[in-house]
Amino acid sequence: MRRKFGIVVASGIAVAALWSYVRHSGEGELPPAPAAQSRQSADPVAEEPPAPKVPPVPRLVGAPAPEADATDPVATAKALTSSGARTFLDAAARARATATANELLRRAETASTRDGVEQRLLARKLLAAVYDCPVATNDERDAAYAGCRALFDVLVRGNGAPPEIALRHKVAAGESVWALAKGPWRQAGATVASGFVLWLNDVTDAKRLRVGQALKVPLEPLTIVVRKRAFELSVLLGGAPVERFQVAVGPDAKTPVGAFQAKDCLKNPDWYMNGKRIPFGAKGHIIGTRWIGLAGAPEADGIGIHGTTDESSIGTAASLGCIRMKNADVERLFEWVATGTRVEIRD
Repeated sequence: MRRKFGIVVASGIAVAALWSYVRHSGEGELPPAPAAQSRQSADPVAEEPPAPKVPPVPRLVGAPAPEADATDPVATAKALTSSGARTFLDAAARARATATANELLRRAETASTRDGVEQRLLARKLLAAVYDCPVATNDERDAAYAGCRALFDVLVRGNGAPPEIALRHKVAAGESVWALAKGPWRQAGATVASGFVLWLNDVTDAKRLRVGQALKVPLEPLTIVVRKRAFELSVLLGGAPVERFQVAVGPDAKTPVGAFQAKDCLKNPDWYMNGKRIPFGAKGHIIGTRWIGLAGAPEADGIGIHGTTDESSIGTAASLGCIRMKNADVERLFEWVATGTRVEIRD
């Protein structure tokens, strides 16, 4: 579908501004935790450096532009986010949510650290609700995605990550990210895959963690959402999008709709078709370099997220029922998914 150029450009500016901040703010090290806290505990937000300014979410082209409640946008945001998903089926409600998010981000620029965090978290919830709305336009979803991604860079990637959504861990001698993910991090409530933690902290080699290295570990759940009509797979953290990929799906109802869980995550997988095994790399093997199987319902049997030998099919209804991705994309997603990760497939 056609998308308006102005939104794409404005969204790109927002993301570029935030990445510029992240790359020049010394994200590799965090302030040490107070001595009275364990390594897994979060530093008080008040001791963090001021959060960077977040560019306003681009105003939606052609959409109503109501003014946010300048008296109390926090109350407005809480009322909207607590009213349920059906509220956002109304275009005026979505426009009001975007305007309120802009007002919250404007106020967060001059607010105290604690108030600024609350305002950014509320703005993120509003934009996530707009993005999740099944009747939102492409322009609305593009703008909401750009805003959520910019806020992710500040609230989760940034040095000011609040303890509500991320814990801090300083690496001790002999620790591995895999053992931490299964042990103390999980006990603290973190369920994200170790690969997502590595990506978040720009760690390219898990075997070379430095003693004393500070890691940010998200406490929010990671979810995958596939929208069949849009040929899109989104990765959500705490309900807010952090990445999205174009995919291929099956025609008609071949790709099941529902809520499933990830299982059987395989590198260089063999392919089984009509009871026949086709080894990875053999002629006729078409599922690419990664396989993320789905479970949780009978209709998920044999269905998975995988790569392809025909990347020209991405963006079409060309699969036999699976969710097909470019190999580079599925290899990236593979590292972010753990057994049990929730996968929602929607029409």
